[in-house]
Amino acid sequence: MGEDIQCYYLKHDIMKLEYMHDLTANGKFINVVSENLIRLWDFNQAESKLFHELIQNFAKNDLVDQLELHNEEFIIPINCHLTLIKDKDNVGISRISNNEFHCKVTTEEYRNMAEYIKPFILADTSGYQWLLEQVTDDNIDLLFSPGGTW
Repeated sequence: MGEDIQCYYLKHDIMKLEYMHDLTANGKFINVVSENLIRLWDFNQAESKLFHELIQNFAKNDLVDQLELHNEEFIIPINCHLTLIKDKDNVGISRISNNEFHCKVTTEEYRNMAEYIKPFILADTSGYQWLLEQVTDDNIDLLFSPGGTW
């Protein structure tokens, strides 16, 4: 992606995918809810609907077992790639390489994610929703937040 295009996306309302590491600042902040997270943020009601449909269709389609969020047209990866993978267990999010992550959960958990997103498609909201909380030893959560906060 060209640098000019990426700068445009960073400044405008398009869903962003970003990894945030060590939110405790190496233990300095003890009341941090999540130590590491991947957040989907800076989006509007229309993009919430697109994301809801994407996750819902992924959960329904038995012929597709993985989905690369970073390759979706309405999502701009800031510093990471996230691939959703259907698994028989709720493994959670694991770091595969420096900027590549896999989220392995059951089809039922992806259906739950789609349900968690519904309030954001019904109205523009400034809230947030944890789509997946720490399951693996990597302790990486998945946050859905229009304003990027939690």
